[in-house]
Amino acid sequence: MKRLRKWLFNLITALSLALFLISVPGWIRSYQYGDALDFNPSHHFGVATWSSSGGVVVEIWTYSLSVPETKNLFRWTAQTPGGSFKLMYPDYGPMVAGKFLGFALISGDNGEGHIWGLVLPYVGVMIFLAIPPLLWLYRYRRRKLLVGCCDQCGYDLRATPDRCPECGTIPQTK
Repeated sequence: MKRLRKWLFNLITALSLALFLISVPGWIRSYQYGDALDFNPSHHFGVATWSSSGGVVVEIWTYSLSVPETKNLFRWTAQTPGGSFKLMYPDYGPMVAGKFLGFALISGDNGEGHIWGLVLPYVGVMIFLAIPPLLWLYRYRRRKLLVGCCDQCGYDLRATPDRCPECGTIPQTK
């Protein structure tokens, strides 16, 4: 069970680090360009992510009216500098349910259907994504710095300094 937990933590750390490294250029790009990615599996439901002005908006919407079906399941749109991609919560007006430190909840009727969404500042996303790699680094450094412990498994070698009884590793003299 301990091995599975360690493997799962390492997997989460790797995914988190990859997403963090992807989000840094996205954050920088968001101040120059606006990007939108839409996913429309049917003409009554859709999901979209918007990136602009240092933030990300994730939306889920349902249409109460019959909207013409799109030919593309996925659609990516990029807006050049000076365009009309002002995507943070002031544009949603009365649909904003709550705001705090750049985060916001969106819920409301837009005339065609209902929208649920979340506004996230890139900085908050990057801080959240940096937590698992920092925890991994802390654990790694702590394990390596423990004096009198096995370098491989962290077992206390004070009683048997010549060989680790847990994994069989012969410790290096420091």
